[in-house]
Amino acid sequence: MYNVAYVPIDKRWEKNEMFNLDSKSNDNSIFMRYAVLRDYLRERDINLNTFDTYKYTSEINVWIVADPFKGIKRTALSVFKNRFIPRRSVLLMIEPPVVDFWGWFLLPFYRFLFGATLTWNTKLAKKKKCFHYFLPPVLDEKKNEEYRKSEKKSLAVSIHSNKSSKIPGELYSFRRKIVEYFEEKNDGNFELFGWGWSRGAYPNVYKETTDDKLKTISEHWFNFCIDNSLEYGYITYDLFLSIAVGTVPVYLPMRDTSEYVPLDVYVDLSKFPDLSKLTDYLLALKGTEEYKAYLRRGLNFLKSEKFKPFTIEVYCENFYKAIWSIIKK
Repeated sequence: MYNVAYVPIDKRWEKNEMFNLDSKSNDNSIFMRYAVLRDYLRERDINLNTFDTYKYTSEINVWIVADPFKGIKRTALSVFKNRFIPRRSVLLMIEPPVVDFWGWFLLPFYRFLFGATLTWNTKLAKKKKCFHYFLPPVLDEKKNEEYRKSEKKSLAVSIHSNKSSKIPGELYSFRRKIVEYFEEKNDGNFELFGWGWSRGAYPNVYKETTDDKLKTISEHWFNFCIDNSLEYGYITYDLFLSIAVGTVPVYLPMRDTSEYVPLDVYVDLSKFPDLSKLTDYLLALKGTEEYKAYLRRGLNFLKSEKFKPFTIEVYCENFYKAIWSIIKK
């Protein structure tokens, strides 16, 4: 058996908590992908644990270091204290530049130290010793089928935390622009959920947080899926979750989204000159045969071979390839 040590950026994930599906830190079922990955690797004679569970560094064959510059002080102390060996390590890039600016800015100067790099960035993945992955959505078809029967309560929804960034290309401010537009209209066609928003600033649209994100999405005709930036390959799972529960996504596509996702399964926000024109289109589209066609095309896509790169199975395969490329040396 080979031993792999994962160094997470969040201390709450240590002591193998990141594999615990009942954990309080398991926001939006994010730990599912790691639990499945752990089982996948175990079947291939590879033990995956957080680095702090190993008694001796000599036990560790491969390290996985996630976004080392994101939590540089804690990560550096953790890995150097444990005699971390870069050439026996996988550099895992998770956050985009608007969240982890220094990690990406300095990447050309430190990436070569690592034995392999795992990234969602489709351009970086073409370089030597790099492996690609997409963040897989957690799709429970039995639950999603029930969600698709939900009664629609409002035209559109946005479920995002109120964040900010000074990095060029950030879309947090664009999310706020959407919220402010509907707040001013105050026509009952939009609802906002998420952390960090103020009821006082957005009394007409803000509904605070939701205990069931998927159910909330399913109760609206459209779901605004606006990622925090536009990057090659940064196609996150909200787009697919929305389709799965029977709500058409309003999506701002990445630079190469069309290579991986059909254009006709979402409403492309970039095609509209302003939010007023977009809203008119959404109002005219809801409940029509064309709306149903969007959903049919979306569900067909989720069942097709084209969706395979986004599945958790392929996610695990790509991690295994990166890890094995170091083990076999």
